[in-house]
Amino acid sequence: MVSGRDARGGEIILRSRRRRMIFIAGLVGIVVLVFLLRFAGPGS
Repeated sequence: MVSGRDARGGEIILRSRRRRMIFIAGLVGIVVLVFLLRFAGPGS
């Protein structure tokens, strides 16, 4: 069980290069998905 004090930290720990790359790829993927939905969606 995690205490409330520990849970409020909000710190992301990306110690290894692999974890950083996965995290960055995820952020880029979200941006690309939003871009595609915005400009290539049903409204176009």
